Amino acid sequence: MKNNSGKYWAAALLAALLILITVMSLVFLKQGEGGAGGLIISEVCVNNFASLDDGFGEYPEWVEIYNPGEEPVSLAGYSLRASNNRKWFFDDVTLEGGQYMLVAYDKESYFKGDNLDLEKDGDSINILRVLYSGNRAYKLNRGYFNFHISGGDRLNLCKGGMGVVDFADIPKLPCDVAYARTGVEPAIWETREPTPGYSNEEGRQVPIPSLPSPEFSAESGFYGKDFKLELTAGEGAEIYYTLNSEEPLYNGIKYTGPISISDASLNPDRFANREDITTSYEYNKDNVFTVPDDPVDKATIVKAVAIDPSGNVSETVEKVYFVGFDKKEGYERVPVISIDSEPSAFFDESDGIFVKGRDFLSYMDSNESKLPEDWEYFGANYKGRGRKYEVKGVLTYFDEEHDFVYSQKVGVRIKGRNSRAYPQKGFKLYAREEYEGSGEFKEAFFEGEGRENSIALFPGGQDYYYKYHDVIFSRLLKGREVATVDYRPAFVFLDGEFWGLYWIQQRYDDKYFLDNYGITKGNAVVVKMDSWLSDADRFLSGYSKLEKFAEEHDFYKDETYEEFCTMTDIDSLMVYYAANIYNAHGNDWPRSNVGLFRSGTVGLSPYSDTRWRYLIHDNNSKSFYAIDGDTITGVMNEDRLFANLMKSPRFRQDFYKKFLELEDEVMVPEKAIEIIDGIHEEFGVHLSSTWKRFYANNASEEGLKKYEAYLKEFFTKRREYIEPLVKAQVEEPQIPEWFQ
Repeated sequence: MKNNSGKYWAAALLAALLILITVMSLVFLKQGEGGAGGLIISEVCVNNFASLDDGFGEYPEWVEIYNPGEEPVSLAGYSLRASNNRKWFFDDVTLEGGQYMLVAYDKESYFKGDNLDLEKDGDSINILRVLYSGNRAYKLNRGYFNFHISGGDRLNLCKGGMGVVDFADIPKLPCDVAYARTGVEPAIWETREPTPGYSNEEGRQVPIPSLPSPEFSAESGFYGKDFKLELTAGEGAEIYYTLNSEEPLYNGIKYTGPISISDASLNPDRFANREDITTSYEYNKDNVFTVPDDPVDKATIVKAVAIDPSGNVSETVEKVYFVGFDKKEGYERVPVISIDSEPSAFFDESDGIFVKGRDFLSYMDSNESKLPEDWEYFGANYKGRGRKYEVKGVLTYFDEEHDFVYSQKVGVRIKGRNSRAYPQKGFKLYAREEYEGSGEFKEAFFEGEGRENSIALFPGGQDYYYKYHDVIFSRLLKGREVATVDYRPAFVFLDGEFWGLYWIQQRYDDKYFLDNYGITKGNAVVVKMDSWLSDADRFLSGYSKLEKFAEEHDFYKDETYEEFCTMTDIDSLMVYYAANIYNAHGNDWPRSNVGLFRSGTVGLSPYSDTRWRYLIHDNNSKSFYAIDGDTITGVMNEDRLFANLMKSPRFRQDFYKKFLELEDEVMVPEKAIEIIDGIHEEFGVHLSSTWKRFYANNASEEGLKKYEAYLKEFFTKRREYIEPLVKAQVEEPQIPEWFQ
């Protein structure tokens, strides 16, 4: 037998050298020197809810590449490789020293375009659309592959001929938390707030919770007198807390003993007295809105987190305490909702979604000639829409008896159109899996309904003093051929401060259309016709097809009318127009505030036939504006669709029958008066604290009585004025020349 010991020793030596090289390479990589020009993976976000919009309305996983050196580095030959060995190659792009590049997963099956630029403090950041899929993309960009990255993956930065030059072992990450290198040593990886394209030091560290949360000796609730609150945590952990809505992980006070909880109402206002939440204080000549003269009622919000000596943390837990409210008038028999987030999310001078902020400064720079009376239209942070302007908050709900019901993490956005400019702004609240593992609220807000996915808190829109209009409209028409939503009252506290009386309002979302019309999730197409509805919105929703048909076809012909009825539920349309005409919905209708829905595809439900139907939407600005108002002529002059339909003898005959039916069955004075009286008992008797909070002497009990008296008179006398006007148009329609 041959002696192979020499070979074994040689093999062992080679193996040792390979191990040494591997270890040195790993050290080299951990230090983030990059191995080839110094490029490193700087930051990764695999659960992107709102940290980065790719410019096309998508929020993909993204990776940040950074050149920490001084010399430029070409990316030619570099690639990203995921754990599944899918690889994508960079274009021949050069990164200057100190420059970042963002690359993002793209699920679309087409090539969307060139580089996008984001601006921050004058520095341009390239955002490349880099991970394309589909045949066309493959032909245009050979070697481009589509792959996801997620928690548990290893992401490699590779260079041809050199292999892996950097990598990131990505942990499981909550939404909008990044895995990022920080500090002088790029090898230090931390979970942090995302900072795509900027220094990772700008984002706060976000430790992943692993400890039990602190326990409170008292649940959220209404208390008759002061009390001592005790907090406890697991062995070895310390507790930090705040009483000002800020995150205790960063700004907490060390807990050393019981916390005194009392009525916080006499404390100075922190938010209610701010004048940067509306342009009204500067530009509104009528001075409708005012800052409160006295401190508003307040709750005490206690937030607490546990931290052990190793730096492990718990989730932050919070409780909301109202003390002495049994002695305050006006809160009886009305639910209370607390909405809480870090104050900066709402009120930061730059990024807060409740303030004018930098969007206002940008708007004024480009609209210097705007007149002061247009203040409601001014751009501002609070005009922002979509995920970028959604903040994470906590909803705490107390029922009519002020018993604690539940607390839940939610997404919060500002609601409305021009009413966003008012200090008592509306809110949209979203229950999301990303926030608390459930896409539903813990309890239903409306009897007989399942748990909602989202709700609105509606402050009345342009009917801001008394807030009756939309509710009257919806309650009158509930159960008819148009969609309506339900309302119930609630007092709202924002970051612990009284923000007035609101309506909890159902939303026209997927759940609504599934529950009420059997339209499956994701299949409901909704169009709310604002004056700025874009051509893309019209096209994508299919509404442009309806508009084009109305413009190009002659409705004198029966076959045209019959074809139109295959596109639209004509009964829904007739009820919608009849109701708005009767209720004197003027000013911005029908030019805007028209709401429609349909199913995107044919389904099992009788409403899943892709025909357009109408929904009651935004009736607060000029509804019921005049008992003798000639709404029918206004609609004929402004609405091409309705004017063209009135060319059809069949439509006119059917419409007049529907109009009389609505007068006989729906717009009945006794029914309307009963609804108005019901709203008064449910809602109106509780408005005085909201008037004091926002409107000083501009609204009053006397004003409410006059308002209600006018509404009752409207329904008592309206028929004698409007019916002859409708009949005249039906018998001899006055089609405007420009609609002929």
